[in-house]
Amino acid sequence: MSKSDEIKRLLEDGGKYKVLSEFSEGANGYAFKARHLPLERDIFLKVIDADAEAEKTFAEPRAVMEAIASGGCENLVRLHDAEHLTDDFILMAMEFVDGGSLNGLIVDCSLGQMDAVKLTLGVLVGLGHLHAARFLHRDVKPGNILVSFTETRAVPKLGDFGSVRRLSYGDTCVKASRHSALYRPPEAWGDDGFFTLSSDLYQAGVCLYEMVNGPLPYTFDPYMDAQSKKLLKEKGVSSLHDLDAFERSQVADGCLERRIKSCRLLELTAPRPYFSMRLAKIIRKATSIDMADRYENAFQFTNALQAFSSPNWKTVPLGFAADCWNGWDWKVTPVNPEKTAWAVARARTGSGKFRTHGSTSFSAKEACKFVEEL
Repeated sequence: MSKSDEIKRLLEDGGKYKVLSEFSEGANGYAFKARHLPLERDIFLKVIDADAEAEKTFAEPRAVMEAIASGGCENLVRLHDAEHLTDDFILMAMEFVDGGSLNGLIVDCSLGQMDAVKLTLGVLVGLGHLHAARFLHRDVKPGNILVSFTETRAVPKLGDFGSVRRLSYGDTCVKASRHSALYRPPEAWGDDGFFTLSSDLYQAGVCLYEMVNGPLPYTFDPYMDAQSKKLLKEKGVSSLHDLDAFERSQVADGCLERRIKSCRLLELTAPRPYFSMRLAKIIRKATSIDMADRYENAFQFTNALQAFSSPNWKTVPLGFAADCWNGWDWKVTPVNPEKTAWAVARARTGSGKFRTHGSTSFSAKEACKFVEEL
């Protein structure tokens, strides 16, 4: 019997849950959609190994649940229960959010620039709530941010509390999580790696960049550098894929660590032409390699984003579009097949009657900046 099947059996033998499906996204534990039989509602179950480090957080399994439940924060996935499934496993039962994670929205480019800012503001509310209760999340990434859609807005909900750790009074950091290397801040690498409040905010900054500009590469090859290529040569192989899984992971992690510590991670995804320099400045501060230069808390990060405003640019089939900016809907489209010249057009909001506005020889970046500065 596989470990996954064993966990399913344990869940159903308790008589409370009926497992409906298993989620494969993410590697930090096992995740299931289940039916809570007494409550007659769908629920999300996360099962993690009860290792020594987990015991520090879940010595009283309901501590996290109580911290998250207090205040009724809508930007945290509601945690209904946290308990030992057996001596080997810890079970967390959470609300089921049917909108999916941010990963899907990032990959299909469906988010506008201001949509991304608004979602990040919600994530920061959730982080601020956790931090006020002296918990660090340690695994803020798009796959752990679920989105609930109402008739009027999208509500981000930070979930997956398997990496959450409590700050002891008087302490400012906890041991780093080794999960999600792509989002691991500089201070979290190495045997002495650690996490602080600003480490969570760093991860939120990386997520914001991806929401605006698209996903960072999730394959090894783009992260290869001269040092790693030299190492491959010494091992007598020509490709990372010629190594076994352990060696491949070591080489890839080394590349990623060097890139993160030299503040070159975000370079792997080119910025959209409409990416505002003012927003870029905010993200640079949040993701600074020097913790002293970052936002000290979620409140500071929130204030910076609330002061930011720009067209809600989105990528569309024929260029870029932004609705309802200064009373107008805007389009930026190429003038020639080579896309060396771009034109700006506008229409009264909702009218659909677009007319050229300004030069027809902008670069795409110049055209978007022209509209932003109006």
